[in-house]
Amino acid sequence: MAELIDRLRGATIDACKVLMDEWELTPEEIDSVARLIPQRCKAIQEARDEDAWQEHQESLMSEGGPHNHTHRDNIIQAGRGTAPLTPNQQRPEAMTTAFAEAAYLSEHLREWAGRGYASFNPHDKPLEELPIIFGFNNGGSPGWLNAALIAEDGTVMGGHICSNEGYMPHDLGIVEGSRPDMHESFKAHYPDGYRMDFVKHDDPRLDTAFEKNRKLVEAISPAEATP
Repeated sequence: MAELIDRLRGATIDACKVLMDEWELTPEEIDSVARLIPQRCKAIQEARDEDAWQEHQESLMSEGGPHNHTHRDNIIQAGRGTAPLTPNQQRPEAMTTAFAEAAYLSEHLREWAGRGYASFNPHDKPLEELPIIFGFNNGGSPGWLNAALIAEDGTVMGGHICSNEGYMPHDLGIVEGSRPDMHESFKAHYPDGYRMDFVKHDDPRLDTAFEKNRKLVEAISPAEATP
């Protein structure tokens, strides 16, 4: 325990030197920052808990087909259907206070500010000739918003749950340098290139993509229904 205290003391001194020398903060400003540490630590832990819950939900949903009892039971365990969510399955609050939430969002926006939207252009085509993958806010409830992706050819490219629309461009891989894991599937869909765009839900280009998606679903559904 004594060794841990010594290490924490040393780390605290180093942190103070960085804040004063490199960030040029006053002791009073550092005190204000320090008061956010417990809230930030709690937010990090809650985010980790949410990721673990999401992985658990996905593992449950991947077992069993839509026509057997295992699938239905898994849906209930994952927090869907008629069964109420257990305390461990309920989505934790993203932030302890409105101030902490605003501060965290502000920090996130500042970190990613100035970056354009991502694109993949292996053949050096004019950017406007590349097909678009649209990201948009598909609604939801406060703190639980559905960020969605759809290609202009109507293919659904993924989605993410975000606490605020401000996180969506990053979490969907729209901002340059974000979510390289998602871009692997984007490149597989558009190997000759694509560009990303984040738009409002009423953007007329989305209507075209939605209509193409409807036709894709209609074309696939009869084939799936055939024994």
